[in-house]
Order: sequence, then structure tokens, then C-alpha cells
Amino acid sequence: MYHIVEFVDTNEVEVVPSSWVSDGQCLWPERYKLEDIKKATRSMEQPQDTWRSFQIRILYTAANYNIARLKLPQAEAQTDLQTADENEIALEALEYEIKSKDGLRAKMVIVHFYYSLYATLFGMSCSYDYYILQVTTLSLMGGVDVRETVWRTMRQLMTNSLATNLNWRGVNGKTGFCGLQLKEVINDAVRRNKFTSNATTQEIETFVKRWLQLAGDRDGGRKRRMERGLPDN
Repeated sequence: MYHIVEFVDTNEVEVVPSSWVSDGQCLWPERYKLEDIKKATRSMEQPQDTWRSFQIRILYTAANYNIARLKLPQAEAQTDLQTADENEIALEALEYEIKSKDGLRAKMVIVHFYYSLYATLFGMSCSYDYYILQVTTLSLMGGVDVRETVWRTMRQLMTNSLATNLNWRGVNGKTGFCGLQLKEVINDAVRRNKFTSNATTQEIETFVKRWLQLAGDRDGGRKRRMERGLPDN
């Protein structure tokens, strides 16, 4: 578990492991170099006798480092932070699912998906440079028409089991894809393909919707439902 804390004397805000905090005090490795502090934080290094104690105020508590880091800009801007809620629990589950993907390119895109999903839910924004990086990466997926290009892109972005947690409008307790910044990334990536450069937003959305709808049938999902005697979609 991690806290976002504000150091009372300096008003600085940091992400720290909960094991560094006790009774309004935070043990801090002030003699460490910046990179060593980052490593110590991520690995939840146990405090040493040489660490100095500072008075702090806890602004936010998260189940893992990534969620805490994503909340940090809000804390630095002095905006109100909420404790973990159902949306964040769902995001942690999505993050676990996402990490099963292999390959550097997939991981780059997947990190953006996780961030864009979080950004949409909590009113944050992604950097323009990172946006362009993801568009460029996804545009390499190829395809000879809009359907194939969209579906290749979606397969690169997420597993089928992750896709079953999404639908276009966010009904029935699922996350709405139409509100994610990722939607614009896909639109731009598809139009970078010379075969689909004139694709309309409606065309792209149609195939994204269909790909999400079929998520439960891929990887033998339909067969498993039939074996259990459950109806098809």
C-alpha cells in the first residue's frame, strides 16, 4: 500500500510506501540520490536507522504504486483527493490483466490504455508527446481495410478477458469505451494507414463496438457457454 503525503515543513508532496509512515511521521532517505529514492519507493525498501523523520499529512492512500503516481498531479495541484473507491478497485484488476501481454510495443500501448482509462474517470489528461507515441506505435499494426485495421489495433491493445469488462456506452456496470481518450488514439492510428486514411469516425466506431461485443466469444467463450447450457449473447 502507498500514501501520497505532504511534508508539513516544505509543502512538498511525495508518494511513499505505507511502511514509511507512522503516527503522522514519515521516515525519508534524504541522503539517497533521486534515482535511489525512486527505487526504494517502488521496492518498498524497509526504513534504515539513518533515515530522517518528517512530519507529514496523508492526502491519499492507494493499493499500488501506479495508482498513487497517477493521483500525484492532483495532489500537487492541491485538488481534493478521494480514498480508493470501486472504480479504482476495477482499475487495479484491469492493470493485472493488462500485464499478461508480451512485447515492448504492446506494453507501451497498454500503459497508455491504463492511463487513459484512469484519466477519463478522474479528470486527468495525458501528455501530447505520449499521445503521438501511441498513435505512431498502433499505426504499425497494418490492415487492408477499416475492419481489419481496427481489429488488429484492438488485439494489440488488450486481451479478450479485459475487453469483456468494456462496452461502448458503459452500460451494465462496464466501463464505457466511448469516453476514453483511447478512442481518439485509435481514430488517428487507423487514419495513418494508407489503406484507411479516409475512414470516417462512424466506420471506425462501428468496428470497435463489434470487436468489444465479440470479446466473450473469442478464445472459446461461445463453446464454454454452450457446454454450460447458457444462451449466446
